Amino acid sequence: MDAHRELASSEDSDSEGMYPSITTDQAVEHLRTIGYETGGLAHIGAGHWSVCFGFSSDDRPLVVRYGHQRNDFDLDRAAFRFHQQGLPVPEVLDIGRAFAGQDLDGDKSGCWYAVSERVFGEPLEQVSATQWSALVPAVATSMEKMRLALPPAAIGWGGWASVSTDGAPIGRHPSWREHLLAVIDEPNDGRIAGWRDNLRANRERQADFDWGFELLDELTGGSLVDSVVRGISHQDMLNRNVHVSGSRITGLFDWGCAAYADHLYELSLFEFWNPWHPEVDVVALRAELEANWQRSGFTAERVAERLRVCHLHNGLVHLMYGAYLENWDTLWQTAERMRDLVGDD
Repeated sequence: MDAHRELASSEDSDSEGMYPSITTDQAVEHLRTIGYETGGLAHIGAGHWSVCFGFSSDDRPLVVRYGHQRNDFDLDRAAFRFHQQGLPVPEVLDIGRAFAGQDLDGDKSGCWYAVSERVFGEPLEQVSATQWSALVPAVATSMEKMRLALPPAAIGWGGWASVSTDGAPIGRHPSWREHLLAVIDEPNDGRIAGWRDNLRANRERQADFDWGFELLDELTGGSLVDSVVRGISHQDMLNRNVHVSGSRITGLFDWGCAAYADHLYELSLFEFWNPWHPEVDVVALRAELEANWQRSGFTAERVAERLRVCHLHNGLVHLMYGAYLENWDTLWQTAERMRDLVGDD
């Protein structure tokens, strides 16, 4: 099975995504105009929404990203408030407009840029099974830190729509259930324009989506949501956004998918995508996470039921994204994984 790898391929450094075509020469010129040195500047990767260059300024390793979505960069800046030992979030140093008036892929409106600290290491999902064993405590610690790092005055649930005046992210929805069920209302335009029309063109995958949503509605209609403990969820840890070295996490970045969610959601993602990352020992990760809870005196209630809800929601989100990409093999495999985890009853 390689559906998640295909979904993740839109984040590979050689992929073509919805980011501006910036050359190294253009990046050098831009950075110099805003006061940065550009020692050793080189293209180091691209996601679906931005392209990234590494460089050194005043002997400090940095990265600059260029994209059309400022909100992603603002959320990365907001996430730095959660930086601590065990949860190393790079600092965003500068955000602004770039290349206004210049021709970028036929568009002269320019784009956004963000300069951040650079972290080094190997992507988490690319480590060997042996190295993963050494990393389990660090990964579990990062997940526990996210559960505990929720701002005292946190507002809302779900994806971070904006940032408050004190720098804390604000969730899009007033409740966990409303966030989960909002998947049905994702607009057919914007970043994943056309997903709904594409999905309708495939009756089987539309049926999978309808089945998953109806079950999600049913499962969240009772008291289960009352047992949910809200935490911070990165929601994209297995897509080159966590760098590691030895037994340490060196950086956790790209918070564009982050949300205020059931603190079990992060674990559910490792479980959902495990067949595509067999080197990741999810059983060991869950055991370590539960040991952390026990040491801190925390009790998680109705875990199996809540994980089932998270698996459903993740499956629906990726059916949407796969439909946007028109990757029908990926859609089929995602639907099969969702049904396998949740139970096709």
